[in-house]
Amino acid sequence: MTYYNYILYILYMYMYICLCVCLYMYICMCSAPSYGAVMSLCIIGTPQALDSINRVAMYNHMLNMKTPCGGGLGFRMHKDGEVDTRGTYTALAVARILNILTPGKLGD
Repeated sequence: MTYYNYILYILYMYMYICLCVCLYMYICMCSAPSYGAVMSLCIIGTPQALDSINRVAMYNHMLNMKTPCGGGLGFRMHKDGEVDTRGTYTALAVARILNILTPGKLGD
């Protein structure tokens, strides 16, 4: 195993564990670790890494975080948390990358 492969393996295992824990408890999770985990798995870029993402759980989490905000749309960072640009950006970026951005649900 080369040094590069070893680093990728360690990163993949770390992100896989973090993502599994976060997605298992998606009702309580924060959007920031989800964003970081998804982007890290995208950097790895292997089919295994991308297939390890539970898109249904992530979609349900995003729907739980969506809230009306000043006549528009906003996303909370975590349950009962603040609604700001950071929450909206992380939610929409993850939804777009995972191809779960749906008109009428997440993308309004």
